[in-house]
Amino acid sequence: MDGREWLRVLRDVAIVYGLTFLGGLIIGTTNLQGARAVVPWSNLILGVGGFAIAGCLHPVRRWWHLLLVAIGIWLVSLSNVVLYNFSFATWLFSAIITAVVASAGGGLSLIIVKSRP
Repeated sequence: MDGREWLRVLRDVAIVYGLTFLGGLIIGTTNLQGARAVVPWSNLILGVGGFAIAGCLHPVRRWWHLLLVAIGIWLVSLSNVVLYNFSFATWLFSAIITAVVASAGGGLSLIIVKSRP
């Protein structure tokens, strides 16, 4: 992989992370009762959307690219252990959730933009 490929991976990590962060921020700043219970659903929906965008932007070797983006998201989410008192075990388990979200977003991107050889 060349430097441009890594920049695309970083761009897409920023897209997915930015969408989920923004969704959590918006929900977290509302005063609605029970709003915090919506954050995981927001992360799920916006995460799938972010991975779908990443897959659409990279139709060549899409699944390899999405794997790298998922690993990047998972590594960036390690900051939750330090900043938000998530347990290390929770972070490890989040790899499964990240894989499911990446797969769903990748599948959605296949519907939107066909793969190119």
